[in-house]
Amino acid sequence: MLDLVKYRAGYNKNQYLFDETSFTVSKGEILGVMGYNGSGKSTFLKGIINLIPYKEGKILLNETDITNLETNSIFDKFNIGYLSQRNRIFSNLTVSEHIKLQMLYSNNVKIPDYDIFNKLNSIIKQKQDLYASTLSGGEQLILSLVCLMIKNPEIILLDEPSDSLDINLKIELIKLMLFWKSSNKVIVLVEQNVDLLNKVSDVILKI
Repeated sequence: MLDLVKYRAGYNKNQYLFDETSFTVSKGEILGVMGYNGSGKSTFLKGIINLIPYKEGKILLNETDITNLETNSIFDKFNIGYLSQRNRIFSNLTVSEHIKLQMLYSNNVKIPDYDIFNKLNSIIKQKQDLYASTLSGGEQLILSLVCLMIKNPEIILLDEPSDSLDINLKIELIKLMLFWKSSNKVIVLVEQNVDLLNKVSDVILKI
């Protein structure tokens, strides 16, 4: 469970990018976050895991106050998956090295085996010896999503996951969101694709 109480965040002291907000996201729920460019959507996610310098309010994960914890401590204590809007891959690692690295730092002892994972994994598996930086934007995003599925996080923070995906892969992304939802994940989804948000979100927050 993720609770935010009178939460707001920004990069300058006493100058926050969105209004004070409170909400709870429980297991099996998706909170969709929408807004115009520069409204603070990415900042909204980064503040939850303390990647920005200033925030107000209280943040609770499973009733534990993480408001003032360092980012590394938050990830050490909780099984969180975070897909950033940029810098999603290591440019100097191959596709297979990304997978091996994720396996090394995940609780899973084997590659997942379900339809959505297998379909997305098959797209990048044929390029496993290539550096991730040589992949297209959509392929890099798929690689990031595959790594998230290997990690099998309980709390998932996603920043513009439909970016660079064609219509067919956006359909697969919707399936993945619904799969995670049915698996009782806690999901915060930042998206500009309103149609996608409407299809998967339990509540949509506009900032």
